[in-house]
Amino acid sequence: MGYEALNIKGIARTKLAKSAYDAGWGQFLRILAVKAERAGLRAIAVNPNGSSQNCSRCGQRVPKAVQDRWHSCSHCGLELERDHHAAINIKHRAVGHPVLFASAGRSPQAQETSFSR
Repeated sequence: MGYEALNIKGIARTKLAKSAYDAGWGQFLRILAVKAERAGLRAIAVNPNGSSQNCSRCGQRVPKAVQDRWHSCSHCGLELERDHHAAINIKHRAVGHPVLFASAGRSPQAQETSFSR
């Protein structure tokens, strides 16, 4: 399973600080890692850059402003809500990496989440 490797400490220093702390993002990721481990999987952090800008169907760059909430690719015609579209891209980035603990090796673009208990 994949998720965006966000800089939580960096977000905490912005206008989104209260939202980041209220959401308990770090706590959620720790729970996610434990649940994945119990299922014999890994939680994989992937680079979030361009996750909403690159078309998940054809790969073309479709620039958007932060306030734009809809993905509309003029190249292939894909139409999706921006967050749904970004989630598909995050999934595609994680899928190329081994997710079973039995699998060895890591991709330089993905990292296994490990947390101290």
